Amino acid sequence: MQRLAVFFLIIGVGSFILPGMGLQFKLISLFGENSVIVSVICIIVGVVLFFIGRKSGEDAPTSAAEIEETRNLESKYHCPSCGVSITSMDRVCPKCKKPIPDAAI
Repeated sequence: MQRLAVFFLIIGVGSFILPGMGLQFKLISLFGENSVIVSVICIIVGVVLFFIGRKSGEDAPTSAAEIEETRNLESKYHCPSCGVSITSMDRVCPKCKKPIPDAAI
């Protein structure tokens, strides 16, 4: 999401800077007199997407311990060999690497 936000920010800010050098993005120049409005819209969309991406990124687990904790909270299945929490999508235990029989899930 943040890559898309940066793209819109570059297009929006660049469309203000480039005319000072006698240049302009072809896509923005298609809008003619409304190119300033399109540039402002690109900047606004970029800022909104950037903050949405930052907010959703804060909720995601980052360390291996956080990922394992999240996995344990979401799991209601356990490996029959070692007892570690597994998901219904696991076919091999992430800890002992033994195959998970279909009956265990």
